[in-house]
Amino acid sequence: MKLPRTHLLVLVSMCCLVAVNIGLLSNVQGLFLGPIAEELGVLRGEISLTITISGICGGLGGMLVPRMMGARRLRLAIAALAATSVLSTAGLSLCHSITTIYALYVARGIVSGMLGLVFATTILNNWFRARIGLFTSIAIGTSGLAGSVFSLVFSDVIEHFGWRAGYVAMAVCALVLMLPAALFVP
Repeated sequence: MKLPRTHLLVLVSMCCLVAVNIGLLSNVQGLFLGPIAEELGVLRGEISLTITISGICGGLGGMLVPRMMGARRLRLAIAALAATSVLSTAGLSLCHSITTIYALYVARGIVSGMLGLVFATTILNNWFRARIGLFTSIAIGTSGLAGSVFSLVFSDVIEHFGWRAGYVAMAVCALVLMLPAALFVP
């Protein structure tokens, strides 16, 4: 089965979005809990609440996808959301209080919900008529692969350079992986 170039670019873009918003920003969060709690002098449970906050806000963000799909300038919307995700992730490296961390996780959660599964599956359903299950599975499968690779990378980054550098590195990775969607999704 040979895909037209535009279809392939859309598939790769959606794989990258799912890899970032689930594999990187969601699956790797647990690595930061201990180091942040230790440095800020808070309980690990207070930091683990960020995962819950992100998940709830992600669900809310996912509900906004139909409204976003009606946007006349979808690329611009994707670029703005990607910028919000990257800046909120990089901003975590500057936090010195738990409330600021919670606020940034609200922003990250909403954006991840908007650019994650609901968006990717909607775009894929609009582009592919045949074998939609295969292409959706490929895109969603990248989240597991990304999560396992990024877990290894970021555990090493956190161990050698600290959790603050880990968030900066995460922001850079997110930026690189979200670029295809901002460039290739019409």
